Amino acid sequence: MTVKEFQEAIEKEFGDYSIIDIDTTGDFQCDQTGGCPTVLNVCWEKGKAWLSLLDRMMEGIENKSYYEQRCADWGIRNCNSIEELNALLKSLGEDAYSYALPTEESIKQSM
Repeated sequence: MTVKEFQEAIEKEFGDYSIIDIDTTGDFQCDQTGGCPTVLNVCWEKGKAWLSLLDRMMEGIENKSYYEQRCADWGIRNCNSIEELNALLKSLGEDAYSYALPTEESIKQSM
């Protein structure tokens, strides 16, 4: 998928949603985006997640399109539960996984 196709897919799929409807992790670095500061976005209503670059960290970076393509290559993934979110974060590496959320089962076990 090209960057343009990726951006169009995001706009088509999530363009009607407000920022309140989309959860975003804190920024992290991962191999998928070549170490560029990245966030994982989740729209729970649609059950989808996608990567995006942390724009405020992109100032002065040449070849931004390379990093955008890395996000497009990862694509839009299914994400219908905390467990799926955590699995996506884990697949992106330790830095990303630090944003994993406690699952209902892990909360019960700690009680």
